[in-house]
Amino acid sequence: GIFRFFRTFLYTLVSLLVYLVGCLGVITPFSLLYVPLAKIFKWGNGPIHALLHYFGKMVTWLLQFIDVKVTIRNRHAEDFSKPAIIICNHQSHLDLMVQLSLTRKIVFLTNKEKYQYSYEDIIEMLQDNVKLTDVEQTIDLFAKSIAPYVDEIYTDVMGNCIAHKKGNGKKILLMAHADEIGLIISHIDEKGFLYFKEIGGLDTNVLPGQRVLINGKNKRIVGVVGKKPVHLQEQSDNSKDFKSEDLWIDIAVNNKKEAMEDVQLGSIATVISDPVLMSNSLVSSRSLDDKIGLLILIGVAQCLYESNSDYDIYFVASVQEELGARGAQTITERIMPEIGIVLDVTHATDYPTMSIIKDGDIKLGDGVVIAFGPNMNKEVTHNLLNIATSNNIKHQMEIIAHPTGTDARIVQVAGSGVKVGLISIPCRYMHTPNEMVSLEDTDNAIILLTKYLQNSVN
Repeated sequence: GIFRFFRTFLYTLVSLLVYLVGCLGVITPFSLLYVPLAKIFKWGNGPIHALLHYFGKMVTWLLQFIDVKVTIRNRHAEDFSKPAIIICNHQSHLDLMVQLSLTRKIVFLTNKEKYQYSYEDIIEMLQDNVKLTDVEQTIDLFAKSIAPYVDEIYTDVMGNCIAHKKGNGKKILLMAHADEIGLIISHIDEKGFLYFKEIGGLDTNVLPGQRVLINGKNKRIVGVVGKKPVHLQEQSDNSKDFKSEDLWIDIAVNNKKEAMEDVQLGSIATVISDPVLMSNSLVSSRSLDDKIGLLILIGVAQCLYESNSDYDIYFVASVQEELGARGAQTITERIMPEIGIVLDVTHATDYPTMSIIKDGDIKLGDGVVIAFGPNMNKEVTHNLLNIATSNNIKHQMEIIAHPTGTDARIVQVAGSGVKVGLISIPCRYMHTPNEMVSLEDTDNAIILLTKYLQNSVN
């Protein structure tokens, strides 16, 4: 009891000290003041600088005493536009660090060089995805998150976002799509009920009773997808597959005029589904297809920050993948890379009703999936497989005998052709309001791609 109290006291004390002094390279009111004063009064090698240096050592020692092993690399004490890299020995210790990193961008790794999501990325990309009712908002968030780790960012006419890390070697394209399935308002009846069409391959049978968020004229509107209750249905209607015209969205208005004050034809709606971190590092949320791919792109960009690679790397958040990979075509033909690696989700088959013979053997938590088939280049695919094997990166293989349902299908045949690789994250319940993936698989994807890109130097 006394030892636990002492550790708790030290933990609290260290947290306050780190917050006040910012000795771990985190922006605080003190460190914001210290940096300009140090330049004005030339404290670079003076007693105040030395005092802070030794104070930082003391805090690091205290952290280690309470079993929080922290290492800091790439600190950039006088340039807060550059990220600090903090390496912790356990995920729970990251929680302490992210509470202290109020405004500065932090790159989190474990002491095994395993990437961990930063607080900003995982919260904004997943927990706030309920607010992202159109692809432009997701693109803006992606650009903001990846900006510190690349040389330039721009968008094209289609809306693709390109984050470019300049290099002198081969052009390599890493692509994940930013769009998601959803609904588009197609009709408003006299009572103010909204009718819709599906955007992408959406299963309308999972929609009844779901809350949706509509991107209205001046604000976001919450609605409920309605259908006739089971008590009032004919027996023949009870088991039928729903079409979009069988359903409607109720936004709690009295008539068409009230509805059109907030919503117009063409407004986009998405299902409201808060992400949940579950057991065994599994996360459940809507639109993990393919926001999880965007997180992987950000993770690879973080891990490659200031590391060597001969490649000229383009991190692309593509649009309209769910409508036929239209964004992938235009941006690939613009960049014309030698190699293109597409990141997406694939169907996990580790739940009831799935057949290993027919559907394959893909499990959540068993690693990143490397796809084999005519859509993928043999050289790129075997290089990915060899790197995964030689570095003990957990991985699985998926055989796809036809063009894939991903951006890889289009990237391969763009222009005069591109060498394509496809790596995927296993996903349960794809295109439903609660898709499910493993963050461990995501970690392995980040490690694999980082090693692949660094392999050009070695």
